[in-house]
Amino acid sequence: MPPLRVFAGTDIGKEHHTNEDSFAVQPVGDDVLLLVCDGMGGMGRGDEASSFAVDTILDSTDWPDGDTPTDVLRHAIGSADIAVRAALCNGPGRPGCTAVAFWVREDSAWLAWVGDSRGYLVRNSEIVARTRDHKLVEELVAAGDLTPEEAKNSPMSSVLTRALGGRKPGPTAVEVSDFGKELKLQPGDRLLLCSDGLVDLVSDEEVIAGLDQHAEEAAVKHFIDLALERGGHDNITVIVADVVDEAPPVEASRSKRTEISTNALERAARALSGPAAETPIPSQRAIDNDARPPLQVAPVPRDEPEGDDNAVLMASIVIAVGLAVASWGIVQMLRG
Repeated sequence: MPPLRVFAGTDIGKEHHTNEDSFAVQPVGDDVLLLVCDGMGGMGRGDEASSFAVDTILDSTDWPDGDTPTDVLRHAIGSADIAVRAALCNGPGRPGCTAVAFWVREDSAWLAWVGDSRGYLVRNSEIVARTRDHKLVEELVAAGDLTPEEAKNSPMSSVLTRALGGRKPGPTAVEVSDFGKELKLQPGDRLLLCSDGLVDLVSDEEVIAGLDQHAEEAAVKHFIDLALERGGHDNITVIVADVVDEAPPVEASRSKRTEISTNALERAARALSGPAAETPIPSQRAIDNDARPPLQVAPVPRDEPEGDDNAVLMASIVIAVGLAVASWGIVQMLRG
C-alpha cells in the first residue's frame, strides 16, 4: 500500500438543509482510492445521487488484469453514471452529481473526473496537476469568449456540461476525463480532492498556501473553516493525502450513506448487467450491514454519448443558461 497519511472532512455549509456531498477513502488491494462526489442540489435528491455514485464506484473497482488504473476509474465512474440514471432519473427531477477520484499505487497516482469537483497534485508549492471543470464558462474561457474574471461573475458560472445522472436512463456512459497517464509521486507531495463548495470561495493560490501551512488533518479543517468564513454557500468536502516515506496502512472511511429504495437498486443492477453486457463482475467490497445488495457491475460501453442523450443534455444547458441570463437581466434592471 502506498505510504499516505489521509484525512477527510465535510460540512453542510451555511445555506443548505442537507449535505449532498459524499466522499470515500478506500483501500483496494494494495492500492488506495480517494473519491469525492457532489450532488446537484438544483435537481433535487442530489444527496441520493452522490451517495449512490460513491457506492457504485467502490463496487466497480474489480476489473480485469492488464487494465490500467485509468481504465478502472473510467469504467467505475461511467458505471456510476449509468446506475444513477437507471435508479433515480426515471421520473421528474433527474438528480445527478459530480465525481473526482485519485487512484494511488506505490509511487504513482491517476486522476479522473466528471463535473466541477476538483483534484490537485501540489509539489514544492506548485500545482503539478489539476482538473479542469466541466462548466460552460470554462469552455467559453478556453474559446476566448470570456475572461477568467468574467467567468467567475457570470450568471452561467454554475452550469455544468457533464455530470453523473441528470439525464434519462440509457446504456451509454458520460465521457470521463483523465490525465491519460500516471502522475509520479514524491515524498512531500500533497493530494487534494474537494467539492466546489471550497473552490468557489478559495483560489488556487490559497489552496497552495493552506497546504504549505498545515498537515493533512489541520489542512482539511483550515479549508472548511475558510469557506465557512466566506459565506459557506454550499456543502464543503475536502480530502487531503500526504505522500510520506513511511505510514501505517490507510484505513477505509466514507461519508454517511443516503438510503436508496430497493426498486431503484434493482433498476440500477439491471442497467449495469443487461443482456448486452459481458459476464457481470462481482463486487470487491462488502456493503457493511445495511440492506443494499451489492451491485453486479458489467463493463461500461466506451462509445461517445448517443445523439438523443446529447440533445437532452444540450437542451438542459440552453434552458439553464436562458434562465440564468434572464435572472441576471432582471437584477440589473432592478439595480438600475
